[in-house]
Amino acid sequence: MILEVIIAVIIGVIFGCISGLTPGIHVNLLATFLLALSPFLLQFTSPLILSCIIIVMAVTHTFLNSIPAIYLGAPDDSTILNVLPGHKYLLQGKAYEAVKLTVSGALFALIIAILLSHILIKIIPIIYEGIKEYIGYILLLASLFLIIREKKRFWALIIFVIAGIFGLAVLNLNLKNPLFPLLTSMFGIAGLLISLKDKVQIPEQIITSPKILSKETFRAISSGTLVGTFTSMLPGIGPSESAIISSQLTKLK
Repeated sequence: MILEVIIAVIIGVIFGCISGLTPGIHVNLLATFLLALSPFLLQFTSPLILSCIIIVMAVTHTFLNSIPAIYLGAPDDSTILNVLPGHKYLLQGKAYEAVKLTVSGALFALIIAILLSHILIKIIPIIYEGIKEYIGYILLLASLFLIIREKKRFWALIIFVIAGIFGLAVLNLNLKNPLFPLLTSMFGIAGLLISLKDKVQIPEQIITSPKILSKETFRAISSGTLVGTFTSMLPGIGPSESAIISSQLTKLK
């Protein structure tokens, strides 16, 4: 069993590297492939090992997907927020610092999540039972918050409505997995095309060491972990929306 787990970890790391470093390939796509092959794979291994591969793959993806988001401007749905601040660092020659800060935040958040997992497993079902009847209203308030914080609120509202109509149309198509072409085109291909069109001259990058252990870092990680834990129970709110809400909470402190 130990040898099988080690092999599963190695396979998960390899697949996570592929999805994390390749623009347009999301970890969910590889997980879907594994699930599709599961009837064949389960003849040689157990569901526990397949689950181990998927978990390791997802964790590895989380640490690596900031690299194409910052250096290439080709984010996926969980790193779209890295484009603007990440590119600011990139144009200043500090892309390495941006990646290091992103990876450090992911590492600390993972450690906190592991330490609190025993408590969260018991608390989250209780919280969900209390809010499940009001999830629609919570999503509406979160959407209004994201629209109001924009400078061009009218266009933000228009884009929000168009995105909703587009989503309803796609989900009503006769496709087994409509989200794959949808997310790939919107987050992968679109980002690459914009990067090619802009033709930005990337300056020579320098290796700098940001201050990781600071009060600002602790505030960002704590608010991100808190908001991420809560929004993970809500459909329609992903890591990017959680990061925006978390960043606003950090500014208010």
